[in-house]
Amino acid sequence: MVANTTVKGTLVSFLVGITEIDIDTVEIVDIKKIKSSPSYPDVIPKQMVVKVEKKIVESREVGFLVKFCPPGIVIVEASVDLENILDEHIFDIKKSLIVECRTLLWEYYCDQHFDEEYTVYCVSNYHGDPEDIVSEYKESIAGLLKTERIPLDEEEINSTLKFGMGRLYLIRAVILPAILNF
Repeated sequence: MVANTTVKGTLVSFLVGITEIDIDTVEIVDIKKIKSSPSYPDVIPKQMVVKVEKKIVESREVGFLVKFCPPGIVIVEASVDLENILDEHIFDIKKSLIVECRTLLWEYYCDQHFDEEYTVYCVSNYHGDPEDIVSEYKESIAGLLKTERIPLDEEEINSTLKFGMGRLYLIRAVILPAILNF
């Protein structure tokens, strides 16, 4: 088995905001369907691409995607490739991405007192069984899941990962999405 010295990946941060303006756009994003999933075309909101741009944030090229879901929902997505997604500076990078996303939300007159934040840590270029990756980097992964910089005790780590492992899709969606088709 080849050891994983660094964990390459992509950090994706989303902010969801509410606006009262109607945003005009013509590009509609298709929702990817898995064969076995039921079809509910009238229930899933249409997502329309409003803006795509790249910016330099903390000396890294970051891709930004702004989508609109009528009525009044704006989603800003920021993604950046990282050499080591478990680096100690990940929370600083994440904070900078959220600040930039919030600035983009305000361009669409979103409520400045409300937004929802989501983060996905996508691991790529790893070797071996995903369970081994989780075991090898359990302290860092638990810290990411809890958004904690300070070291967690063993009980807290196990409790955090036990919750995630009980809902394995959570761990794989947050840490190892290369296995899943998003």
